[in-house]
Amino acid sequence: CPSGDGSIVTKPRYARGTCSGSGRNHATQRHATPRNAMPLSDVPAPLLWTLPIAVIFAREFIEAFVIVGNYRTLVATSSWDEARKKAGMRTISIAFAIAFAIAF
Repeated sequence: CPSGDGSIVTKPRYARGTCSGSGRNHATQRHATPRNAMPLSDVPAPLLWTLPIAVIFAREFIEAFVIVGNYRTLVATSSWDEARKKAGMRTISIAFAIAFAIAF
């Protein structure tokens, strides 16, 4: 890009857009991006799988197991006969398996 005094100024690798020809530093122009800016598509996959995301997934799994455990306890401590308890436990287990499969 030409600078104001007629000499050639090289554009920094982080500058985006076309040259305005004003001679100002590209880093101060509106089309420049910060040096540490990186499109999400250029971020390696391991950086996207961070500890906070893993903690969120773990918390959701624990919550699901607690809820299913509560339903199973409710059925186990009910006054139902054994055949109905067994059917209730089976229904809870099938529903949990379907929900788990849909989640993945």
